[in-house]
Amino acid sequence: MPTTPKRYKIQMFVMYVLYNGLLNESLRSVNYNKVTDAHSALLQEHTIEILLLHSLSVWEDSEGKALSCEEIFKSYEKNKFKENRLNIPDFLECIVRIQIANMFMQEGNVEKYNEWIINAILNIPGNLELQNLLFEIKEQDKSIDLQELWNKLASINKN
Repeated sequence: MPTTPKRYKIQMFVMYVLYNGLLNESLRSVNYNKVTDAHSALLQEHTIEILLLHSLSVWEDSEGKALSCEEIFKSYEKNKFKENRLNIPDFLECIVRIQIANMFMQEGNVEKYNEWIINAILNIPGNLELQNLLFEIKEQDKSIDLQELWNKLASINKN
């Protein structure tokens, strides 16, 4: 990765972290910790890839970052259909929207929380189960626990 252009380095790093993060620790790349430590500065970049990575993992230090993440995502939405741009699947976009909503809820901004949950509901067409779950949670004005959401979706899909 040392000679890779920065734009691609971020994408490579995110894929590397996501892939290895899904693996059992014994199956991860031998130098996983060394590589992630060496490139940890990339986590400070304001890109949709980094926002997606944080949304799919535990993001402990998100206080005060909701507006920044909102700007990143809106920029992504504006440009995603341009040539050679990253286009994230609808379901993953929904996860990012939920995480941004959660950040606003943590900051006590219920109005923005509701705006982002509605945004998530409206932008996941064809997934009525998920839309209904998000609507139910929105009515409770609480942060969305993604693990709880997965469990509910899994139980719905089993039936």
